[in-house]
Amino acid sequence: MERTELARKLASDGYGMVFVWPQHEETIARIWSQPGNPELLEQVLNDPASPGRARFIAAEVLFANKFSFIDRTSHEGLARLYAEALVKRYTGHANAWGFLWDHDDVGQVGGRFMILGQAAIPTLLELLGDSTLVDWYEGSEEATVGNGHHYRIKDFAAFYLGRLTRHEVPFHADPAARDAEIDRLRRAVQSR
Repeated sequence: MERTELARKLASDGYGMVFVWPQHEETIARIWSQPGNPELLEQVLNDPASPGRARFIAAEVLFANKFSFIDRTSHEGLARLYAEALVKRYTGHANAWGFLWDHDDVGQVGGRFMILGQAAIPTLLELLGDSTLVDWYEGSEEATVGNGHHYRIKDFAAFYLGRLTRHEVPFHADPAARDAEIDRLRRAVQSR
């Protein structure tokens, strides 16, 4: 199989659904077992011409199976890819990004920003300006709790950024109060 064929299949769920449990683990294993991996997955990940969703899924398969790939890719580029995945909803639902202040949860996918550390800070700072509502949690209780907080992309970015920089960002139900905390965080991080 060549890189472009793998990228096409990843982008179109050609191996099965990802981020839908319990099928997620089976799909990740199916992708990993394809001939030419892990090298082929790394080629897709590091090819800017490949679809973003394909690159993101390649990264997730590599995180699950061969963590050393991170030494062979741009951490800043990977952070931008994960920011794109959040904004464009590559996971299909918000659950994988965590429930943030509820349970102090970065989520499986949001946790990738923690792994990337300082390299993720510039990208997360950019996301602090995105007021897009994240109302795409799934599951009966999970959707009620997650969607009930009226998180925005900027809230996810602030939560992750606060964790990375050790600047506490308290949660407020009122979005205007959250915006004030986000502005304080932005100033604190930019003055470092």
